[in-house]
Amino acid sequence: MHSALFILFYILVQHFGFAVNTTFEKVQLELLNSQIDVLESALKSCVGSGQFVGKRDTSLDLHSQIHIASLKLRHLKTALTNCYKWNKTIGIESCTQEKPMPCKPTCVSNEDLKSVKDELKAGLKAITSNLTTLKHDLLHQDWDKHTVFKFTNREQTTDYFKPHWSLAGLGAFTICMQMKTIKDKHSQLLSYATAKNANEVEIFLYANILRFNVGRQGAAIDVPKQLINGNWHQVCAAWKSVGGLLTVYIDGTTTYHTTNINTGYIIPQEPGAMIFGQEQDAFHGGFEASQSFISGSTTGVYIWDRYLTLNEINKCPQSASLYSWGSGPKPLVYGGITTTYENLCP
Repeated sequence: MHSALFILFYILVQHFGFAVNTTFEKVQLELLNSQIDVLESALKSCVGSGQFVGKRDTSLDLHSQIHIASLKLRHLKTALTNCYKWNKTIGIESCTQEKPMPCKPTCVSNEDLKSVKDELKAGLKAITSNLTTLKHDLLHQDWDKHTVFKFTNREQTTDYFKPHWSLAGLGAFTICMQMKTIKDKHSQLLSYATAKNANEVEIFLYANILRFNVGRQGAAIDVPKQLINGNWHQVCAAWKSVGGLLTVYIDGTTTYHTTNINTGYIIPQEPGAMIFGQEQDAFHGGFEASQSFISGSTTGVYIWDRYLTLNEINKCPQSASLYSWGSGPKPLVYGGITTTYENLCP
């Protein structure tokens, strides 16, 4: 499967126009030839016998060998697909060597051929979903708008990430993030603490309840149960001290709206720690495993220094007035969090 993924990656790279370093040519050729051997063996099983692509000419330069191997690979895939279609059309019982597409007297079952086809499809899907990751690895980039932080599947106090961001002095803000999880208990999305107040700003989920706090005052909001279905969702919270206005937007829709949430409050103008994945019961600490964010991922965090209305909420923002995901220094990442890449917003 690794060989198949690298070959499919090579083809996709050519399709999308990404530059591939020529130092990989030998590896590419070896992987191409390996894939040719696999497909030629599968085709022999389908039609009974024969050699379909000829011998390899190693006297040619690497670039020419890669080009020829790619053509051979395309030929084998077409032949294997045609054989599968023919077997499916005539049926195993009537499959004979006299048919226009020669077959073994005892043909390989359509189920087996379909299994090969499904495996190739799965390989293509896997490499497509990870194409952005591979592209970033090649270009030595690990922090931009496609970066995703993936959390582990166990409750702990070690996994979190900490951007170099502050909310000090704000009397209004909007926070948006893309998240997914399947945890139906306390799951901390964001925690902003100062030395004097460990719960200065926090957003967390508990089953179908989203809790928002600012300056130790807040609201418990009923949210759709599908928010914890393991799929990507955008969560936004907009607050301003004038009137204590609070609005929560889920996937671009107003889910909750209220007033008098800490009216007149200003976040203290002092150092703060913003942490994703753990709740701070002390400044940059005091974590509890039961409150950790697990079995999910976070990306696309954007923060504005003002209250955004529904018409201003964009599921794919390009930038924010205060902080934008993928801009500036990369957050500090702790514990077992892994970095992946997904192109949720082209």
